[in-house]
Amino acid sequence: MLVRYIRFFCFGLLLIGLPAAMTWITHTNGAGYIFFLFALLIIVQIRSILHGMQNSRWPIAEGLIVDSHKVLEDIGTGRFSVRVTYKYSVKAKEYLNNTPSLKQDTEMHNLASAEAFLDKYPIGKTVEVHYNPKRPYTSVLETGLGDSTPWFVLVLLIMVMLGAGAWMILSKIIN
Repeated sequence: MLVRYIRFFCFGLLLIGLPAAMTWITHTNGAGYIFFLFALLIIVQIRSILHGMQNSRWPIAEGLIVDSHKVLEDIGTGRFSVRVTYKYSVKAKEYLNNTPSLKQDTEMHNLASAEAFLDKYPIGKTVEVHYNPKRPYTSVLETGLGDSTPWFVLVLLIMVMLGAGAWMILSKIIN
């Protein structure tokens, strides 16, 4: 029920805010583009939050880990990315995905973290895949939402509000 209200609220904001934002963008000499980009980031993150709230109730299919490896992203910092690819079937159609979780980033800050994550998903392991019944190609291995996602949205909202407030104050001073 909460998810339905959040979707309704976001859709309403989009319907009301998009025409206003487009008008504002054309009259702000570029400042509106930055505001619009932040608004898009917020929408994307809200979508991620909705998926994180819902994926624990998604149906489960049996899956198989087909690839699991780490990639050194930055030699200087020792930052690694982990790649976990799995396959699963829904209604006799096979899918391949590489999204193990929405709650944990696949970028690790050291080798030990990357290896610990990959130890959970060795190649050939049978896993439970939680898939979206409306879009079976959307799936995760670990359900839930990352602890930092709501904070990220909050920070973005604060930045948008501060930016809009600063723009309004500066536009009154300049004019």
